[in-house]
Amino acid sequence: MPATEKTPQVKLGLQCIASAKEPDLLVTLRNTGTGDANVVFGITLGNGRTYHAGALFLEAKRRDGNTVESFQIDDSMPRIAGRLDPWIVPLPVGSEFSISRPIGLFRSPDNKPLSISSSMELRVKLISRREDRPRGDDAVGPGLVHVMPGELQSAWISVPESCR
Repeated sequence: MPATEKTPQVKLGLQCIASAKEPDLLVTLRNTGTGDANVVFGITLGNGRTYHAGALFLEAKRRDGNTVESFQIDDSMPRIAGRLDPWIVPLPVGSEFSISRPIGLFRSPDNKPLSISSSMELRVKLISRREDRPRGDDAVGPGLVHVMPGELQSAWISVPESCR
């Protein structure tokens, strides 16, 4: 009897949660497949002291036009010198990982914050990249850990209407 291939199938979800100051965005990775998965979510510094979601992008579309703007979490790419390790999120079959961030932490490439001035639609993208490590490099990362490469994206949500 041949072994059946176990396939990870990771879904990316986005929810808006109302809060006192500004809405929070809840990003969820969910493994709905039949195999375990690892996803590169960003980078970690200081052997896991801080985590930065550099693989996460937020796209915004105003309802009055078709222009899509891209945003990243403010500290997603810190300016440092030294070793960076990948932030790898393990997703066994049936598991999920969620992270919540205030909407004001998302910045455009020219460092302008995302602001909700009128009805808009948002979706989140995750770009998980494999990293090739040189032979003999013993740092734990995508070179030694099997990671799921590729791009995931959530469905569009309407903001502020979908904030509850």
